[in-house]
Amino acid sequence: MNTRYLTGFYLGKEDDGTSYITYDKGDQSYFGRLKLNSDGKLKIVGWVNKTEYGPWIFQDSKCDVYGYCMNFGICNRQNSTICSCFSGFEPKKPKEWNTNSWTNGCVRKTPLQCKGDGFLKLQNMKVPDFAKRSDLEEANCRTRCLENCSCLGYAYDPYIQCLSWSDRLIDMQRFPLGGVNLYIRLANSELVKEAGRIGATSPLE
Repeated sequence: MNTRYLTGFYLGKEDDGTSYITYDKGDQSYFGRLKLNSDGKLKIVGWVNKTEYGPWIFQDSKCDVYGYCMNFGICNRQNSTICSCFSGFEPKKPKEWNTNSWTNGCVRKTPLQCKGDGFLKLQNMKVPDFAKRSDLEEANCRTRCLENCSCLGYAYDPYIQCLSWSDRLIDMQRFPLGGVNLYIRLANSELVKEAGRIGATSPLE
């Protein structure tokens, strides 16, 4: 997430495995209340010296709408076409996709083979929903995912550690800055195509 969202937020952990989020504005003369409404929008109302300010809604674009590009789709507010499928995937219903209707998302071009599969590296990403978290180092995170034929991708964040996915990938977004590296599992034939397309700069593992 970008700085506007991250400033003041802290992810903490209890000994029993419980996680929690706190928010500290830093300026103790300021008091604010955050609310996540039913539309998935984060709203804040603030008070300074008993004077109310706001509300402000933290939603800069349609990419902030949950799952806007649906399954296996990436949302990028910097692009003229806001939704896209990453390499190795294509729109499930191209005619709808070409009319800027993203409701059916993307599907794989080539089924996974398990053995011989590899990863496509996507940078500056907001990771998908429904992650499974584990206390693994980055190298072990990759190995665990690669050895598990049902693992569709993984990411590693030094504060959260290993994240992996074995279901649909939804609610992904590419940021101009920030985010984490997301590794998407692809069949070997798709990795070869990608390597040929971008040559020596191929972001593959």
